[in-house]
Amino acid sequence: MNEEQDSLLEKVQPSLLRRDYYTEALLGRGAYGVIFKVRGIHDDRPYAIKVVQTTDYNRRNTKYQKRELEILTQYKDELWRKNIVRYYGSWQNHIENTPFLFIQMELCLANLDDYIYDIVGSDVIKVSSPKPLWAHVFPQILNGLNAIHQIGWVHRDIHPGNILVANPQPQQITEIVVKIADFGYAREISSIIEGSLQLTVASLLPPLSPQVGNTFFSAPELDTGSYDYKVDLYSAGIVLYYLSRYLPTKSQWPDEIKELRNGNRGPQHLSHQDDILFNLIDGLMKPNPNERPTADMALKFIAVGSLTEKKFLVKKQGDETYYRCTMTENTLKSLKTAIEEHSHIGIKADFQKLQREIIGNDATCTLVDLKSDQDVRQMFLSAREEAEKVSIVVSRSGECDIEEAVYHL
Repeated sequence: MNEEQDSLLEKVQPSLLRRDYYTEALLGRGAYGVIFKVRGIHDDRPYAIKVVQTTDYNRRNTKYQKRELEILTQYKDELWRKNIVRYYGSWQNHIENTPFLFIQMELCLANLDDYIYDIVGSDVIKVSSPKPLWAHVFPQILNGLNAIHQIGWVHRDIHPGNILVANPQPQQITEIVVKIADFGYAREISSIIEGSLQLTVASLLPPLSPQVGNTFFSAPELDTGSYDYKVDLYSAGIVLYYLSRYLPTKSQWPDEIKELRNGNRGPQHLSHQDDILFNLIDGLMKPNPNERPTADMALKFIAVGSLTEKKFLVKKQGDETYYRCTMTENTLKSLKTAIEEHSHIGIKADFQKLQREIIGNDATCTLVDLKSDQDVRQMFLSAREEAEKVSIVVSRSGECDIEEAVYHL
């Protein structure tokens, strides 16, 4: 702690004790506040309490805290079950003739940044089974944003430091529960949108406060002062990249985010080769906010996209007839299994040689080998981008002819 934080801790301890709370530790700083871990004397339960100085000369500070209290008090019953940090109450108190605001909330384990790098280690980003970190955590973040936006508010400061991992400490990825916190920069904008002539066009909205929140994660239009809910979705896109990109240390992230925002990062930089993940990051980080999905749309994309059947045409080499096939997983094994199960092909998965058939503008045909999961993912991704059908030619692998004969004995 620095001298200022030491001094504040010394000042607030007696005040919290009079409220029947023991002060156990300083947790850190939020937007315009210092957060302490306390324990209730009567219920022996831990809590987090944000302490904010609200003097007249610090009107900006006071304005943001009033907004945080407004959203937490007015909507606490609607929000706390939806991946939003739980709010218990607030009060004001004078300490040495200086007014302070105390906001009591649930105590969480750590913010997402500290959890990944200081508690479990950054290798958690690379874990694939039973589920990648991004696939479990990011839908929860979208769920929280969806809840905030549905009540007409925008957060404006979404980044890993404001996403908390709830207690108790998870033992595996599928036990992680995250909650959005720190509403110091949040504000109500539904009345502004409803009062505008074009409800969904951010560029036509009246100016809002510019240059707020974490600049690394902020949407480009935030600097213009004219924006809507989609600023949170842009920030969420960078958080999704953060959850799926392995970097050994925290110190590498500022430069990495600059490269991402400059368009110098792509699918090859991610730990998980998943076209749903690629497309979602790309969609959330569109420069034009009107091209970004809403939180609800992004949730549906994850849910439906992971279950969408991959459709393709397949024929045996030398035949003229194509047959329709479907698969659910983006893997070479799934592709071969689907072809094996088709009664008209008759080639076991272990003995298939697969090639994608690509027809050029001049009607020439090119055959491209499919040898890996990456080849399969890229095939469906490029076909979707070009609005083309996937056509596959299957033949018996020459080196497997003897093995196949043995296989059938």
